[in-house]
Amino acid sequence: ILAMGADSPGKRELGASVLAAAQIIADQRENVLKVGESAYLTADEAHRIVAELGALLAGGTSIPAPTAQGARFRVFDSVGSAIIDATVSRSIISLAMARGLGQTFDFGR
Repeated sequence: ILAMGADSPGKRELGASVLAAAQIIADQRENVLKVGESAYLTADEAHRIVAELGALLAGGTSIPAPTAQGARFRVFDSVGSAIIDATVSRSIISLAMARGLGQTFDFGR
């Protein structure tokens, strides 16, 4: 799940039950804990943030299996670095298209 709209205090896209069932990958941990979806995590839930995007891309860390935390899915919590948002979105769209998943829309009509 891409959570890319909560970019200032008070904004929220996902309900608490979604975050409680997820592993969270943050674009930048410090930022998502201030203004992202992860800002709504309690101190006891902050362990749900399992990785930062930069460390993943640099090969410095990996994402544990979701079952290790009892998670059902993953959330990418991004708070507004446009280049990160665009890169992640394009990667996910490319993977989905390659696997024949999803539905395309023509917004130019």
